[in-house]
Formats: sequence, structure tokens, C-alpha cells
Amino acid sequence: MQQIAESNINYRLVEQKFEGSLDTLIMTYLLKNLKSDRVPFKLFIQKLEAKIIQNALVLTGGSQKRAAAILGIKTTTFHEKFHKYNLNKELDPTLIIDRENANILSF
Repeated sequence: MQQIAESNINYRLVEQKFEGSLDTLIMTYLLKNLKSDRVPFKLFIQKLEAKIIQNALVLTGGSQKRAAAILGIKTTTFHEKFHKYNLNKELDPTLIIDRENANILSF
């Protein structure tokens, strides 16, 4: 899997999209819990953490060492979480990246 060149990333756009998406995600979770579709908070956080790890791997072209560095965690901690969530080594490159244009699309 090819690594995305950092110079091709519009960080301001990513930050804006992330903030909006994060707010939407949080409100969706809270509104679901207002209804009868309760999702335990711990499960919600675990799914979010697994998705962040997957996206970091895609962004780094599958490099677990670089993904751990981006997330600010030790490589051993990264490996533990990778196995805890049974993440697939064959990552789906469409998770966040338009491979032809090397741009972050959405979260």
C-alpha cells in the first residue's frame, strides 16, 4: 500500500471536515441513546478507536510504526490495540483516501 505524501494534504480542510463530522457523530450517538437504541459508551469509544487506527494505517500506507507515531502512542500499544480490535491487515484504501488525487475525502 502506498503512503500518502503529507505535502498533498490540505490540513485546514481536514480539520474543518473532522470537526463537523465529529460533532455529527457525537450528536448521532446521543440522540440514539435518547431513543431506545442505547449503545454502551464503552462500545462507542472502542469502535471509534478502532476506526481511528484503521484510518491512521491507511494514511501511512499500512505502516504500523508511522501510524503509532501519528497517534502519539507507543508501537507496542498500537500493536495491542490492532490485535484487540481484530483489525484486518488488508486495509480498505477507500476508507478515507482518494488514491488518484491523494486527498483526504471524509471521516
